[in-house]
Amino acid sequence: MIQAPIVGMAFRPPAADVIQLLPVGAKLLIVREPDNPHDVEAVKVLLKDFNAEGVHKDLFKSLLEMIELDTYGHLKWNADSLQDPFHLGYIANSPKTGGKFASELCQWMEPEKWYECELVFGSSGRPKIQMDDQQELPDHAIEGDEDSDEVNYGDDE
Repeated sequence: MIQAPIVGMAFRPPAADVIQLLPVGAKLLIVREPDNPHDVEAVKVLLKDFNAEGVHKDLFKSLLEMIELDTYGHLKWNADSLQDPFHLGYIANSPKTGGKFASELCQWMEPEKWYECELVFGSSGRPKIQMDDQQELPDHAIEGDEDSDEVNYGDDE
């Protein structure tokens, strides 16, 4: 079993709020991001089915309502921030953020392959991903046209 901390939620509002409202065991996706300008071993953490009809539709709709009620512009995000899959953050990859977890994952993660994992929380309440070890990990290729926002999660096979 692999567990790794999720970091960077504060840099992509409302990710910190979303992750705290998700249930333990929520299905997440991870994918390498080798073109990341800050870390070539970056591993993105995403929430799939984050839309008005998806598994997390109640949370999605409540965030849309918050936007409508924000008449003074206090929110640091808007409806454009609510994409599917929703970018929650990254796997920690420095001693400052909890360790070189992304570097370890990159040793066996294939580029452009998406892997499913679950949301768990550490004893301090810190969000983490949890997944089977690399030998047992089912990969979930997500296919999409680079010029399109449409994404196929591989569920239709």
